[in-house]
Amino acid sequence: MNKSSTSKRRILLMAISLMLPITPMALAQATTGSIAGRICDPSGAVVSNVSLRVRNDATGLMQSARSNAWGEYSLAALPPGEYSLEVRAEGFTTITRSGLEVTIDRKIRLDFDLTIAMLSQTETVTAGTPLLQVQSVETGELMGSRFIVDLPLLGRDFLDLTRLTAGVSSGAGGNTLNLSVNGQREFGNSVLVDGIEVTANRNNDTTVRPSVDSVEEFKVVASGYAAEFGRAAGAVVAIQSKSGTNQLHGDLFEFFRPSPTAARSFFETEASPLRQNNFGGAVGGPVRKDKTFFFASYEGERMRDAYSYLDSVPPAGQVRFLANGNVDLSGLKDPFTGKQIPIFDPDVYATNYYASPFPGNIIPASRISPAGRAVLEDLFPAPNAPGIFNGWFNNFDSQQAYSYDSDRAAVRIDHIFSDFDRLSDVYHYGTFVSDTGDRFAGHIPVTGGGDADYGDSENSRSQTLSISETHLISNRWLNELRIGYTRYRLDQLSLVNDQNLASQYGMGNINLPGYPQTSGLPQVYLGFGAATGGSTYKPLHFLDDNQYFSDALAAHLGAHEWKAGGQYSRLSSAPFFSLFPTGFQYYGGPGLSLTGDPSYGFYDPRAFYYNGGSDIADLLLGLPYSVNLGQQLTNPTTRSWEGSFYVQDTWRVTPRLTLSYGLRYEYFAPWTETGNRASNYDLATGTIRIPPWLL
Repeated sequence: MNKSSTSKRRILLMAISLMLPITPMALAQATTGSIAGRICDPSGAVVSNVSLRVRNDATGLMQSARSNAWGEYSLAALPPGEYSLEVRAEGFTTITRSGLEVTIDRKIRLDFDLTIAMLSQTETVTAGTPLLQVQSVETGELMGSRFIVDLPLLGRDFLDLTRLTAGVSSGAGGNTLNLSVNGQREFGNSVLVDGIEVTANRNNDTTVRPSVDSVEEFKVVASGYAAEFGRAAGAVVAIQSKSGTNQLHGDLFEFFRPSPTAARSFFETEASPLRQNNFGGAVGGPVRKDKTFFFASYEGERMRDAYSYLDSVPPAGQVRFLANGNVDLSGLKDPFTGKQIPIFDPDVYATNYYASPFPGNIIPASRISPAGRAVLEDLFPAPNAPGIFNGWFNNFDSQQAYSYDSDRAAVRIDHIFSDFDRLSDVYHYGTFVSDTGDRFAGHIPVTGGGDADYGDSENSRSQTLSISETHLISNRWLNELRIGYTRYRLDQLSLVNDQNLASQYGMGNINLPGYPQTSGLPQVYLGFGAATGGSTYKPLHFLDDNQYFSDALAAHLGAHEWKAGGQYSRLSSAPFFSLFPTGFQYYGGPGLSLTGDPSYGFYDPRAFYYNGGSDIADLLLGLPYSVNLGQQLTNPTTRSWEGSFYVQDTWRVTPRLTLSYGLRYEYFAPWTETGNRASNYDLATGTIRIPPWLL
């Protein structure tokens, strides 16, 4: 999503609620969870200075805490996993609680009532029924690794499961994630992978999508955010990757989807050509037991398919090219009435201000545009289906080839220095190459000539690095520092890229020497709905380089659970693309055709071309209704930055009353061009102001 706003955005998040006792906010909830509660003796009085020790059953990670004067304790910043908790106080029975499942952004409330110890006694409790999440007002859904792996996923895209969350539906298709949350547009979501924002700088494309086997869990927070979350009006999607454990484990997989298992579409007459392979594996384990762990994964996908649909091209048998160069349009029938469409001479009206048709509906050779005729003959195929409305619409059965190859990999290293310090490094890599072929392939002589933005060649590479260090300052203070880097490259090319076809077909001033983006063909659009030629925006090249820094400090101070933090992002984007680099030619349809009768001396309200004329005739005369052409003459590098800070507190006023409140401030700096080469429109003078050093 492009953040070019020049205004500051202040967000004040204040939530005061009456509820059962709730746990304090924990640190870095985007990637970790917490356990907190209250400890009482048999009389119900709170017990202070109770020793608590939690241990991750898979990695041996341990963290200690003591209850305060109010009997409250907090164990924050716990990585996802299964934990055991030991509660020990002199004169009381030691309690061990096992099977505690901590997930990302989960705040487990666990109170203890101690009993007097007769001798040396230990009470062991194994968690049974999952503990309810009663300490947060946010709404959303958590998807664990088993849930992700067990559910059927077409294409193995785990983010498809986000649509199982209440309030989440598909968006309008503006980006790759395409989620509309509680009515917000698809551009309003924040996606975090291991705590690092991975949305692109323009339209919130999700640049990194880890392999299914590398995801520990992910959570969709749809509403009711705490102050630590921001930047988005829709959802926060937090994804946490798997880490290694003290046990070496791994898997290999291959999913094969052959053609016979795929249903054909409604318009296909033969079996689906789909052939899809997903393969890969994952391995994780200890480098040093209870200290250092690794996890690595890889997934590849190879897909071959074809899209089948009905398209519209100029109707069959209604345009005749005569040997003397004339073009006979006497057979051109109106789609609705089936009657001949009268073709009027635009030169007659321009000279005499009255309309007169071409004699016999035949356009003489001297008036025919060679380029227009070449487009009609070489870039539009002959219909291969009967069509509807006198053969004008749905008259071409398109079989458009599609291929997609992708590779995704991830490596994670976790190191526990002590009970007070731990470090995590995560690297994600992804690349894909896709080709959507020419829908007219094999039916026109120009390879790729039917692109018209229906087809393209696309490739992308994305990388993300996340480094986080968690430091337990004391039993009451905890800090987490996170550094991240993302790099995202996207290239889209037209099917006629690097071919100066416009010059070959006599279309001047399009293929310009020294400007490779002008190679190819203009896109030609006929008003009744047929299109062919090049692209309206390709070639397109994006390169994003973003750096992220964040720090958060949490404290357990009496009846208050306080937290403050800040984030800083340095954003860099190098976009290179033009709108209409090879031009867009629109030939007017009904009521707009330049070969119609502008005086409406001819008018048939039942006809499609109700005042005569035809976009096909306009093309043959070389008379587009409008032409668009644009060029980006430089290779800009644009930069911006984002900053935010927040403070929040959970105040346990009484055992039955808790106040939660917070403040968040965000600033999105305007985008600037590093070479100061940006131009702008001056409303006062009606001119475009261009820096003098560019002239």
